[in-house]
Amino acid sequence: MFKNLLIVVSLLGFAQCSSVTFKESDLGNDPKIPFTAFNPKPGVDVFNTLRVDIIRQYRTVTTHNANGTVTQRRERVEDQPAGIELGNGLFLDANQNLILSLIDVLGLRNKDKFKVTQKASGFMSNDVTLTKDGQHLTLDTGGILGGKTEYTVTPNSVTIKGGILSSDTVITYDKDSVTYDPKGILGGLSKFTIQRRGNDFVSPGLFWDTVFRFDGKDDSITLGTDLVLQNKKTQMEVTRKFESTSFFSSEINTSTYKFYRTKSTYLMINPQGKGFKATINGKSVNILYSDFWGNREVEIIVE
Repeated sequence: MFKNLLIVVSLLGFAQCSSVTFKESDLGNDPKIPFTAFNPKPGVDVFNTLRVDIIRQYRTVTTHNANGTVTQRRERVEDQPAGIELGNGLFLDANQNLILSLIDVLGLRNKDKFKVTQKASGFMSNDVTLTKDGQHLTLDTGGILGGKTEYTVTPNSVTIKGGILSSDTVITYDKDSVTYDPKGILGGLSKFTIQRRGNDFVSPGLFWDTVFRFDGKDDSITLGTDLVLQNKKTQMEVTRKFESTSFFSSEINTSTYKFYRTKSTYLMINPQGKGFKATINGKSVNILYSDFWGNREVEIIVE
């Protein structure tokens, strides 16, 4: 189906129309495909243009202005290429972003050649292309201010080529560990390893360890302390803990997302009916996102 691939990605931007609300019936008439048992293992995902957020981590940034005003804003926690493959196309990166990897959904990971073009979505924007040819992978952000990032991909390592003033970053992995190693004088400050320890994966730190707890069996898995995935065969439930604060108190609440798939559709719905729907139709893939910010659409053409 995806032989001789040419992928063209068109980002249409945030829609100005009324917000979309998803429901289970949006799967259409195709039967649901059961999810397979969890099979966590160390892995690497450098295909950022083919990631679909299921759980995105955010950080709060506080700014102190010269006039004494304090402002706060939320920022997305950046993607991290090293992490843990969970199976079913799910990937948990080292920054605890949980994503659906379209590189796996489309069967591209083991292809020798493919090209992804993310079309510019606004004035003064440039196309972004991701091209693989054998072991060589190139991300080209285009334009005057853009640039190229070169990767070398082998079965057990990825090397991200550094620029004139920076060193290479090398990611190595096997069935029990993955190591992210920015070379250079200060690279050791950012180096880390995630290694298997019994049913868990642990990233040792200077003062404390980061633990990704996989204390469930086939049908249930706990990621750290805030995320639980339950495989109910034709439905995946993702339960997230979060802190709700007010002037007088704070409490821990939970929110459960439902995730489905058929041969042509991937659908995630949160309790408010927001999420995403990815539809595969012959040689095209259409992804519709609906969230707090509105609606946006990505179209992928496969040749």
